Amino acid sequence: WSQTVLPAPKPGTPTSRTLLLQNMFTPSAVDLRKEPRFYEEMREDTHDECAKFGKVLHVTVDPRGASGLIYVFYETPQQRLAAEMQLNGRWFEGKKIVAMGIDDSIWEMLAAQAHAG
Repeated sequence: WSQTVLPAPKPGTPTSRTLLLQNMFTPSAVDLRKEPRFYEEMREDTHDECAKFGKVLHVTVDPRGASGLIYVFYETPQQRLAAEMQLNGRWFEGKKIVAMGIDDSIWEMLAAQAHAG
């Protein structure tokens, strides 16, 4: 993740299977010396919570930026929508989560950045 430019997600459509969660953590407050598995645990916890709404195919925790982004890829758009409805506006560790469907092309951008780094 040497790139500092965050990929700009396109708005989701009714067929989008990707959920973007914002405000899940504060990247600047993460201390990997004290919590070396922070991102892995965040990914596992998010997967477990999001799996309540359907089959989760992939979860990516993005340590960049200021708003604690997590991308979740569902098997179907209906599952993504169910998660979005339940998680948007929920409070997590003192922060209000913003959950929104975004275009599935974000995965190509994330993969390209990971390989470019």
